[in-house]
Amino acid sequence: MKPGEVVVPAAAPVASVVDDALAEERCHQCYSQLRMGDGSGDTCSSCQFARFCSDRCRVAAQADGHHPWVCAALSKVGALREMLTDMADQETREAWTGLLLGDWTAIRLMLLILALRAAARSEGSGVRDAMERSKLVESMLSNEEQLGSAKQASLCRLAEALHMVLPTEMKPESPETIVSAWGVVNCNRVGIMTELTDGQLGSGIYAPMHLMNHSCAPNCSYTNGDGRSNGKLADLTVRAMREIKVGEELAITYLSELHAKRVDRRRELLTKYFFCCRCQRCVSPLGPHSQDGALEAFRCQRKGCQAVVLCGSDEQVLCEECGECFSRTELLAAEEKIKTLHNKAIRMASERDQFREMESAIRAARRILGFPENAVGFGMLCAARILAEQVGDHASEFRYLEEILSAMKNLYGENHYLLVEVYKKGVVAAGRSGLVKEGMQMLTEAKGVLDKSHGPAHEYTQSLSQMEEILTG
Repeated sequence: MKPGEVVVPAAAPVASVVDDALAEERCHQCYSQLRMGDGSGDTCSSCQFARFCSDRCRVAAQADGHHPWVCAALSKVGALREMLTDMADQETREAWTGLLLGDWTAIRLMLLILALRAAARSEGSGVRDAMERSKLVESMLSNEEQLGSAKQASLCRLAEALHMVLPTEMKPESPETIVSAWGVVNCNRVGIMTELTDGQLGSGIYAPMHLMNHSCAPNCSYTNGDGRSNGKLADLTVRAMREIKVGEELAITYLSELHAKRVDRRRELLTKYFFCCRCQRCVSPLGPHSQDGALEAFRCQRKGCQAVVLCGSDEQVLCEECGECFSRTELLAAEEKIKTLHNKAIRMASERDQFREMESAIRAARRILGFPENAVGFGMLCAARILAEQVGDHASEFRYLEEILSAMKNLYGENHYLLVEVYKKGVVAAGRSGLVKEGMQMLTEAKGVLDKSHGPAHEYTQSLSQMEEILTG
C-alpha cells in the first residue's frame, strides 16, 4: 500500500455530536456554519440546545436519534450534573469531573449511544439503522474494567445517579449499561476536524476505525469531510501515511502530540485509554539514533565529535563513535542549566529582550543537547520561533521553522498532516523575509503532504494554492 492510498473510504459516524464550544455556531446535524439572521440556526423547541441550519437537518437529526431521544434526557442530566457537582465533596467531585461531568460533549455522545440501544429495542422508533448501529457500538472496546478500584467505584455511583433520572424510554436495563456506554465513548471517540475554520467541530465514533490500534509511530492517519459545507463534514477517511507492507498492522495514533518522551506518552495512554503502549517505537531499544532516544540525546562533549549520546543508569556515559566517556551527573546538570536559561528568557520584560535571551539560551543548548529532536531543545526552538515572529525577525523565524520541521519529520513521518501548519508558517515567514525560492519549496512540500493525507481534491489541499500570492504578490 502506497502513501496516500485510501485505507478506509469516507464513512459516516455511527454516532456523533457537535462540540460543546460550537453548539451555537454549527448545525447539530451536518456541522455546517450557521448563518444567523437569515432564518437558519433555529434552536430546538424541546431541548433549547440543539440548532439546525434547515428543516432537512432537523428531520435527519430525529432519524439519527438525537431528537427527541437525546432531547428528552439533556435537561434532566444537566440538572443532575449541577446537583452532583454542588453536593459532592471535592475528592468525589474531581473524580466525577475527570470521568464524565467535566465533558458535556462526551455526555451528549454517551446519551446518543444509549438512545440507539433504546431505539433498537423499540419497534417503529423511526431511528435510522438503530439495530445495526447499536450492534456496532456493542462490538466496540470499552476498557472500563481497566480502571482503578477508586475510579470504578466513582463511575458506578455516577451511573446509578444517571440511571435514576433518564427518561423511561431511554433507561437501560441497569447502570452497568451506562458504564459500558461511557467506556465506548472514552476509548473510541475521535475529533471531527476541519482545518479551514474552527478546528474540532465535534466528536464521533466510527466503524471500522474502532478496530484500528494505536501506535506512537502510526502508518495511517484520518481526516474528515472535504472541507465543504455539503452535509458530509463528519465523514471520515483513513489513508496510508507511508508504504505499508502486506501483513503489516494498520495503526493510527490516539495522541495529539508525538513529540513526547516514552514515559510521558505511556502515562497519557494509560490515563486516558487504560493500556500500556507496546508499539514498535515503545519497545525498541533506546539508542541515541532511535526516535525516542533522540528526544533525550546529548551532544558528545569531545571537541570535533558530532555524535550524540544517551544518559543511562551508569555514571559513565560512553560515546560509541569517539570512545570518550563523560559524567552522567554533569550532563544532566548542564541540561538543568539550559532549562534555567530558557525560563529566564521567557521572564524578560519585553518581547525583544525575551528573543535575545532565548537565542542566547539556544546557542548554549546546541553545545549540550542533541538538536533539533531533543525534547528540551525542541521546546526552545518553538518558543524562539514565536518570539522571532513577534519581533519581526522573519529570517530567524524561517530558520527555526526549518529545524522544527526536521524534528517533526523524524517523529511524525514525512507525510503527516500536522507538518502542514508548520510549512504554512514557513511560507509566510519566507514571504516576509524575501526568501521566495525557499518559501516555494516549502509550499510544494506542504502540497505533497496534503495530497497524501487529505487527497488532491480536498479543499484544504486546494487552499494552499492561494498562498503563492504571499511569495509572488
